[in-house]
Amino acid sequence: MAAEEETSKKRPAKPFKGDEGKTFGPAYQPTGEAKSEGWKKMRAKRLLTQAILAHMTKDNNLENYINSLYTNAKKGNPKAIETINKGIEYDITKVSFTDKEGNDVKPVNFILDERYKSDPNNAGIPT
Repeated sequence: MAAEEETSKKRPAKPFKGDEGKTFGPAYQPTGEAKSEGWKKMRAKRLLTQAILAHMTKDNNLENYINSLYTNAKKGNPKAIETINKGIEYDITKVSFTDKEGNDVKPVNFILDERYKSDPNNAGIPT
């Protein structure tokens, strides 16, 4: 065996003193043109999303999309199955936590047994 190497001395509790790196100040800000370009890219992404949503909700496109999703799920496409399941889970959660007027309501408390009524998780049989 080779000679054992000694580890370095113990590291300090706070390895950084606060004066490392670049400080926040006007010298390290991007130029006005760079900021403008960044905002243009962000607006372009938002407009693309809005255009996609507008196209999907126009005429029967949304219905066609859902039918296509259903057909692909029947064929075994995992992404289509996951999308449908997520939509169903979201709707169930939305319906179960709102009243007839759409106001949020407190979730149903569950208990396992009378002995566990004080359990903060309240998991088990609905009360």
